[in-house]
Amino acid sequence: MQTLPTDYSHQQLVDALQAEYIQLMHDVEPTDDDFTLDEHLDYLNAMSYDELIVETATDDENPLSEFMYAYSDSSDNAMHHDFDSNSILSEIARY
Repeated sequence: MQTLPTDYSHQQLVDALQAEYIQLMHDVEPTDDDFTLDEHLDYLNAMSYDELIVETATDDENPLSEFMYAYSDSSDNAMHHDFDSNSILSEIARY
């Protein structure tokens, strides 16, 4: 069964994209061109549902369901990440 974009809420997409950004920024020194975490979250929240789907850069070879599995904060996926909810909050506090 194929996962449809409508299987996820706007907030779930925002949360997953923000988690992806935190992970991407974790080991790099931010430049002046990079969003702060707050700016990135504002950027995502201003997007429409369809824009968020595009932002995930998913397709038939890299499905949305796999993106959401990798970056969602469900207890089923917590072991999949190198971080958990408390780590994410710690990372946000650093900025």
